Amino acid sequence: MKNFELRNKTIIILSPEKWGKMMLSKHHYAIELAGMGNIVFFTVFNPNSKKINISKTEFQNLFYLEYSTFFPYTIKFHFKQLFNFLMKFQIKKI
Repeated sequence: MKNFELRNKTIIILSPEKWGKMMLSKHHYAIELAGMGNIVFFTVFNPNSKKINISKTEFQNLFYLEYSTFFPYTIKFHFKQLFNFLMKFQIKKI
């Protein structure tokens, strides 16, 4: 079996938690992965954002990305299959 290393990759971490002073395990994973030479995008859904916003963090190779969906997010609770279908396009857009 071939060795799999997470080095020199582009990694997107989808999180419900914003980037800030209170860090959870996903924040620490992002920092460690960036420290291994990967480009890491810590991504958070923000319904108030009108476009995709990317900003630098205090860590090298680690970026904070906020996005909102191009469709009403509330369909997630009423039309789950349609939501999943549209999210595939949203992920490609990101």
